[in-house]
Amino acid sequence: YAKAHSYSAERQPFYQEFADEIQGRGDLKTIWTMRNDSTYLVRWAAPAFMREYVRNIPMDLTRGYYFGSDGWVWGREFIRKGTSGKHQLELKKHWFQWLLWGRLAYDSNISDERFVGILQSRFPTVDAAKLMAAWQAASMTYPLVTGFHWGPLDYLWYPEACVGHPPYTQTTTGFHDVNRFITLPTHPGTGFVSIPNYVEAIKSGKPFTETGPNEVSAQLLENATTALAALEELDAGDGFELKETLGDIKIMAMLSRHYGHKIAGATSLHLYRETGVAEHQARAVASLESAAEAWRAYTENLLARYHNNIWMSRVRIGGTVDFNQITEWVEQDVEIAKTSKPTEGTNSKEKK
Repeated sequence: YAKAHSYSAERQPFYQEFADEIQGRGDLKTIWTMRNDSTYLVRWAAPAFMREYVRNIPMDLTRGYYFGSDGWVWGREFIRKGTSGKHQLELKKHWFQWLLWGRLAYDSNISDERFVGILQSRFPTVDAAKLMAAWQAASMTYPLVTGFHWGPLDYLWYPEACVGHPPYTQTTTGFHDVNRFITLPTHPGTGFVSIPNYVEAIKSGKPFTETGPNEVSAQLLENATTALAALEELDAGDGFELKETLGDIKIMAMLSRHYGHKIAGATSLHLYRETGVAEHQARAVASLESAAEAWRAYTENLLARYHNNIWMSRVRIGGTVDFNQITEWVEQDVEIAKTSKPTEGTNSKEKK
């Protein structure tokens, strides 16, 4: 229904060809495959996104859906450090994510207030409304980034590590570097404007009504700020599950901050290459330095709780994802921006 990334856009256009095949054949309906090859490691929950996603499913053709991954086994959780004995089921770790998929399938009008009530029952010692605000904001990292940077299949784009398979990434490492953030198109259901199209519109002076890369960047940074500010007011106490949940929200917020700066840096870098204006290069370097700082914070928080070198054979050639190695690649984005030159043929007057 949504390729490998349901967490990419509220409106998914890919079902239409199949819908055309089965329409007009009596009462024939389908059960959709809903893929989540975006968030494996941390606890995701964005009720507002999920509600609109479900409402956009073509119900006249639908008997239901099933949810899961092609690149991850939802069995027993095995990546948490410091746990002994039998590990908890992934279904229990990600209980709220699965609850959203289940309940909203039956009633897409369930309100945020109801979900806040469920959280309050689960975590009675905290302000559940603040918890929900933080969780929603941080979880939107995945649909915003994947909607803007559209790698349709799991082995092409894994947002928690910014990796995929060469040659799709156009790098030898499989890392989606700043250059790939410029060249990869957006998800067709988002209304987002890609960086090349945005820069072309800026150069030509043509107005556009869709959402540009700087707006996506700003939303990611705002979400990170919202989530981190809410976390400052939430105390996990001695509760293990609440502590783990708040930790995962912080991890997602750091990832949101990284991608917000990376998209801003990629936009400025392409503007510099296309116009020759040195100010754009300076902005690109500054944004990508901020992106690297945010990635280091993300990795520090992630690896404090989860194991590194996780085997994900469909994500990368060679199998494992090494977040420390990825940090080195993230830092190379800064050098790409520093050493870039204007595109040949750029108007010399624009360089002043």
